[in-house]
Amino acid sequence: MQGEPNPSASLIDRTIKMRKETEARKVVLAWGLLNVSVAGMIYTEMTGKLISSYYNVTYWPLWYIELALASLFSLNALFDFWRYFKYTVAPTSLVVSPGQQTLLGLKTAGKCFTSFQRWGKGWQ
Repeated sequence: MQGEPNPSASLIDRTIKMRKETEARKVVLAWGLLNVSVAGMIYTEMTGKLISSYYNVTYWPLWYIELALASLFSLNALFDFWRYFKYTVAPTSLVVSPGQQTLLGLKTAGKCFTSFQRWGKGWQ
């Protein structure tokens, strides 16, 4: 037999979930930027023929290998940015009072947290 769900426990669970989503957003953005950087470096090498001229390599499939790697990193970056914007555009909404924000440490949380005052004064 299960009891009634505790509203404060569900608030804490939702807050923990939102913090995990925020951390996931940061990680996904970092991976996206890294993938764009690597794809850009590979593209620069493809257009400038830096490796083949410096090491005097005449292996012609090298360009196609670089093209495949640049395409792979570009697609990874595209997927990472899609995941980042998916997290950012539609974050989980959570309504907490200013006192709950202080208790949970949500002062610097961002736009996904909204607060309310007393019912007579309306929404902030």
